[in-house]
Amino acid sequence: MESKYFNKKSGFFAVLFFVFVFYFVNLPPVLAPYRDAGEMALDALTMSISHQPGYPLYSILSRAWISFFPFWDAAYSLNIFSAICGALACAVLFLTVIEFTSFPAAFFFSLLFSLNFTVQTFSSVSEMYSLNLLFAIILIKKALFFLREEKLRERDFFLFSYLCGLFLGNRTDLSLFYIPFLGIFAYSLKKTPSPYKIFIFSFVFFIFGLSVYLYMPIRSCSNPFINWSQPCDFRNFLSVILRKNYGSTLDLISLNYKKGEMFVPNLFFYLKHLLVNFNFSILFIVFGILKSFYCNKKFFLLFFFAFVLTGPVFLYMANMPPNPHALSIVEPYYACADLCLIFFAAYGFNIFSMKFRYLPKILAAISLTAAACLNFPYFYRGDLKITQKYCEDIFSLLPENSIVVVRKDVQLFSLWYYAYGKKIRPDLTIISQGLSGSDWYSKSPIVSGKLSYLPRLSSDKYSWLDLKKTSGRRVFATLDCDLPADIPKKSLGLVWETYSENNSFFPERNFLSLFKKPYNDFFVKDLASSYALGICEVFSQALKEKKVDQDLLKNIEKAFYLDGEIPDPYVLRGFYFFSKGKWRESVSDFEKADLIYSNLLKKAKNYAALPEVLNDIKESYADALMSLGAAYERIGLFKKSETAYLKSLELNPNSSQVNYNLAVLYWNSDKLQAKNYLKQALLIDPNNKAAAYYLKILDSK
Repeated sequence: MESKYFNKKSGFFAVLFFVFVFYFVNLPPVLAPYRDAGEMALDALTMSISHQPGYPLYSILSRAWISFFPFWDAAYSLNIFSAICGALACAVLFLTVIEFTSFPAAFFFSLLFSLNFTVQTFSSVSEMYSLNLLFAIILIKKALFFLREEKLRERDFFLFSYLCGLFLGNRTDLSLFYIPFLGIFAYSLKKTPSPYKIFIFSFVFFIFGLSVYLYMPIRSCSNPFINWSQPCDFRNFLSVILRKNYGSTLDLISLNYKKGEMFVPNLFFYLKHLLVNFNFSILFIVFGILKSFYCNKKFFLLFFFAFVLTGPVFLYMANMPPNPHALSIVEPYYACADLCLIFFAAYGFNIFSMKFRYLPKILAAISLTAAACLNFPYFYRGDLKITQKYCEDIFSLLPENSIVVVRKDVQLFSLWYYAYGKKIRPDLTIISQGLSGSDWYSKSPIVSGKLSYLPRLSSDKYSWLDLKKTSGRRVFATLDCDLPADIPKKSLGLVWETYSENNSFFPERNFLSLFKKPYNDFFVKDLASSYALGICEVFSQALKEKKVDQDLLKNIEKAFYLDGEIPDPYVLRGFYFFSKGKWRESVSDFEKADLIYSNLLKKAKNYAALPEVLNDIKESYADALMSLGAAYERIGLFKKSETAYLKSLELNPNSSQVNYNLAVLYWNSDKLQAKNYLKQALLIDPNNKAAAYYLKILDSK
């Protein structure tokens, strides 16, 4: 349906305008808390080499972009760049869809795609995903042109081949589209008089496009601020492109599972994603698949194989466990599979419209409204300044010229960006715990300009002591670090000081306004959890030193709000009430912790958590139940006390203390039971003096 007012041009600009305005008003005004956003923004500022596979095209374009707008914050400028790419992707999608459907179909489904939570999210952060989506749609548009046109020119083949090579310089996962593209390419070559010649020259153009990767060894030779894996060495260069020294996988987490073990759970979560973002349009997708299979085989084969490769096959290869962190890593990759389904949906809508005039439009409008309503609570990021506040709060705790070790990506890259990119604390040395054993990392100016020696910071406490002694500086660690259990440390809230020289407490911060619920995504919640755990660390330290005051009690209540899925605040306040003889208040908090731990254990099993993670949860849960049993005992609820102790023992059979507590509980009612539990307590811990004393009394009777 085209008219004077509804044509390709007007539709293209309408989609571009509406989608960009929608994305722009929802943009974070600072660095977004998202995956590698901080690293990408810092890389653009310093022209550094990014992590594998290097993303050279994005590095070049992002650097050029921020150079045109030096008066903007680099991260915010790149957020705008992503919004423009996302809006352009939806507008080009409109132009592509309208070629084989109608104006309403193209308009409805390009807008529906713009409301996709995945697309909207990565179109608001300083990463390369929205640019990758734009490139994917451009290539699909070209592929459909090859299918549609009978007379093809040589330059069409050469341009398509060049773009296929060039666009891989942004993200290599785009290559999943290339198998069906190759089929189209081979089919189209048959229409030409000299297929072999065109094929050979097309391959040359593909390599020419791929040559954008030469940026990495060239730039690496000048030893940039972050020289990831030093690709100036040819072997390193190949390893970077192939991700060999990065695990050769989506994430190292997946290596803990058998090949394909996590496929079904991942497929389940992807289907849930489809239900939210496509809802009623799934009817059009199914209809489009069936009709294209019978009526348009080439169209069907292109998008069916593209979907299978970018969807199910990718999820099989990714093999990520279905926990919130892993799912947040996988989630950006949903967009390419969703894109294939958009084409089926538009095709189905168009066929459906030929039989029913108004019903398809009504269903499409309802689908569009439903997607907007379901995702609406998570769209707005206009006041999302969490990364900035998190970094400012940590900077305020760190003395001049100190060292801070960080493990998680968002925390690490955010600190890098604000300390070095924004030059807020260039005096600090911010160390990645995971990279501390890498030779290239130690030689990069981000470390070598600040430290002469960097040991591998492992679970050995002496490596941390080595860092402190060789640097002669104070060493801190954020709460996400994997610190040795026996390392001396002092809590400052958001950080620990190792081998402490300072007794400061976590300063009061008015940060609750920055953590509006529902949280936008996993990474926002993860930063909120950092604050909640920081409060708990300070409270725990004060509890040991008997310095808990009203201010700390108010702070622990903030932890409940920040992350209601961690039991620590209730356990700690339960201990406090227990120490004050407020047994009923203690029971109330321990019961809440019991409920949270029970949910955590269920989730950990559903998430296919690693055995060590499950064991840690079980041990902590057992300790909380032991405390609950003791509190019940104090108020005379002996039956409930027994239940809590037995449940604790079931979770952790190797607890000498729980066996002893059960012996005390049975002392007056069942001497034989008491004796058995005392024996078990001593069997587990021969140094349990209380158990030995009371067993001796029973033996003497």
